[in-house]
Amino acid sequence: MRFPPISQTAVTGTTNSVLWVEDDDAYRFALGRHLTAAGYEVIDAPDYRKALEALDSDRSIGLLLADIRLPKDTPHGFSIARMARVKRPKLPILFVTGYDAPSDDTGVTGAKILSKNLSMDMLLLEVQAVLAPSATTT
Repeated sequence: MRFPPISQTAVTGTTNSVLWVEDDDAYRFALGRHLTAAGYEVIDAPDYRKALEALDSDRSIGLLLADIRLPKDTPHGFSIARMARVKRPKLPILFVTGYDAPSDDTGVTGAKILSKNLSMDMLLLEVQAVLAPSATTT
């Protein structure tokens, strides 16, 4: 599959950074590598603490990509996204899950839930759609 080119603005600007929150090391590495190969900067967060550290920093983040289910007794992806929106109100958010998508309200306006069963290429296309040059970054 051929990917649409990432605009020069995205490559040299701040829109190409993805905060990727995933506790499954193998899946986090695989998708992170796929995103990096497509020209995105991946901020790796294996848990909510690392995600919050990145959100509290002055680092530019173009997208929060978060697994919904994280280890027991830790905030889940929806909670991390709500905390992110307090800190960065315009931050675009995509969720991924290996389970059935919840039918109830996520409490995160404008977020989209994707299945981990999608191919890496399809997930990349979703990220590209969010991080298109017209997208706003924080």
